Amino acid sequence: MSKRLAAIILALFLSFQFVNAQDMAEDAKKLYNEGNSKREAGDFNGAIQSYDKALAISKDYRIYYNKGISQKKLNLHQESIVTLTECIKLKPDFDLGYNARGGSYFSLNMFDEALADFEKVISVSTNAKMKSAAKSAISRTYTKQAQDALANGDAAKAVRLANKAVEQEKYDAAYLLLARANYDLADYDKSIAAAQAALDNRKSISAGGPNYYIGVSYKQKGDLTKAREFLQKAATDPTYAATANYELSLIK
Repeated sequence: MSKRLAAIILALFLSFQFVNAQDMAEDAKKLYNEGNSKREAGDFNGAIQSYDKALAISKDYRIYYNKGISQKKLNLHQESIVTLTECIKLKPDFDLGYNARGGSYFSLNMFDEALADFEKVISVSTNAKMKSAAKSAISRTYTKQAQDALANGDAAKAVRLANKAVEQEKYDAAYLLLARANYDLADYDKSIAAAQAALDNRKSISAGGPNYYIGVSYKQKGDLTKAREFLQKAATDPTYAATANYELSLIK
C-alpha cells in the first residue's frame, strides 16, 4: 500500500486505540493497557502475551484487534487473520477489523479475500477517511492482480483488472500497467491514453514508463515525430534509458 494510505490507516488506528475501555473488566483492562504500552514500545511479543492474558478474562473485540495488529507487526499474517476473525465475530460492523484482516490477506497474496474485506469496510464504515482508504486498498489489490496476470502472459485479463483498479482510484501505477497491457494487445490508442493518464496522475511512478509506452505506441502507429519526442523523454529516465535509446536507434 502507498505511504499516504498507510498514514491514513495509522491515524485511524491511533484514534481507536484510545477508545474508552471503561466497560471492560478491571483485570482485563489492566492487561489490555499493559499490552498497548508494550506494543507502542515495539515489544510485540510481550504485547501478545498481555493480550492473551486479558482474553482469558474477557473476550473483548478491542483486545482481539490489538493482538491481531501486533501479530501483523511480526508478519504473523495467518495468525492475525484468525485473531481478527474473532474480533469481527464479536463486532461485525467494526471497519478497522475488516481493514486489518484485509491487509493480512493481501500480504499472503489472498487477493479475493482481501477485496471482500476492503469492500466490507466501505459498506459498514461511517468514516469518510476510512472509506477512501479502503477504495485505495481495493485499487492496489486489483493492480497487484493485474501485475500477476501480465506476468503470466494474460494481457487481456490484466487490462480488465487494471480498469477495475482505476475505477476505484486514479492510481498512476495501474494506469501504467494498462498502458503496457494495451500495448501488448496492439491497442495503441488505448495504450497512449492510459500512459497519458499515468502522467496526469503521477505520484508514485517516474515519468519514464508512461513516456516510453506513448513513444513506442506512436512508433507502431507510424507517427515517428511523436515517437521520437516521447522516447527522448523516456531516455532521460535511468530505468527506461536503454530500451528507449534502442527504440530511437530503430527510427530512421
